[in-house]
Amino acid sequence: MHKYVCIIVAIALPNIAFSQAELTHDDMIAKAHAFVTAKNARQQPKSTDKDIDKFIALLADDFVDEHVKYSFT
Repeated sequence: MHKYVCIIVAIALPNIAFSQAELTHDDMIAKAHAFVTAKNARQQPKSTDKDIDKFIALLADDFVDEHVKYSFT
């Protein structure tokens, strides 16, 4: 039984891992524009919690936003 489970996992895992479609050039440009727009919106004097949440939603869980000049994260 254990052998069959290993075989199923060995077949299913690569399919699951690579099932996400590649991003096209236009998709990457759109994501970059969305990121920059959200980053700039959260830096405005009248930014709201919604602006900040929109920016944070675009980041990976382990992303650190650091201001190098002032050593501030």
